[in-house]
Amino acid sequence: MVELPLNETISNEDVDSLLGIASEKNSTIISISASLIKKWWEYRDNKYCGIAFRDIDVTRKVPSVASERMKLGQWFEYKCTGAVNRDGSIPEMPMTSTGKPTAEAKRMETQAENFKLLAKTEGLEVIDTGRVLQIDYPDYRVKGILDIFGQMYGEPCIVDIKSSGLIGNQWEEFGWDEITFNSRHKLTIQVVFYKFLALHVLGIRDIPFYFLIHSSTNDIDYEFWEVKLYDFEYAMQETGKLIEQVLMSVKDDMANGFIPKPSMKRCKKCDLLQNCIYSRITPEKKVVYIDGIYSK
Repeated sequence: MVELPLNETISNEDVDSLLGIASEKNSTIISISASLIKKWWEYRDNKYCGIAFRDIDVTRKVPSVASERMKLGQWFEYKCTGAVNRDGSIPEMPMTSTGKPTAEAKRMETQAENFKLLAKTEGLEVIDTGRVLQIDYPDYRVKGILDIFGQMYGEPCIVDIKSSGLIGNQWEEFGWDEITFNSRHKLTIQVVFYKFLALHVLGIRDIPFYFLIHSSTNDIDYEFWEVKLYDFEYAMQETGKLIEQVLMSVKDDMANGFIPKPSMKRCKKCDLLQNCIYSRITPEKKVVYIDGIYSK
């Protein structure tokens, strides 16, 4: 299973991408989402295997089982907004082997109350959850799944709920820090991508976008961010170019073959491990050099 690191932020779209939706399995339609773009970046940067990218993220012929962390995130969102799983089932509260709520579940239950307090204070009206914004083309689609489509301060808006152990962290890739946020492309992509979809699907120009970031390490810290763009038109043009770049790259790899990039650490967590001829269960050999023996 492709498992997210303990402190990595998990979104609804990430969960949807990893689990795979039955109606899209083995589809010849390429579905471009913010999650797919993030995985494509990793594949391009040699941090993700092309075979896993093909089977899990592009064709979705290999379904994944939800990790405990994913289940916690689904349950947290349900407690915040009442959002159910994509199959219509109600997320279950994570339990210990003795049948008691886990410490993490108790913590996020309190964080759900924090969410409701902030929503009431700021006048957030939840219109619906899990709304799909989708642009259809003959052989591909551009798609996003919203945590919340709502209204705040008298305007329609998108609200994305995050749980993270990295609030205030300036160094990690998924750190939530205002000063360094602009360089966190795997976080900022969701903003520009959803604004792009809102423009083309809903006809709303520069829809307000909010992050609600709740700590997964304590039940006190949480952040409320509105993310604005310096230049909306430029951001939309660049988002369109990025979507086209990813689409062309995926189409090329589907025609010519995805490149295997096995790594013991990645392979051991991958759903393809048992049946993949490229998988590694031992470390790859590394060649290192010294240039001589030196006296003290």
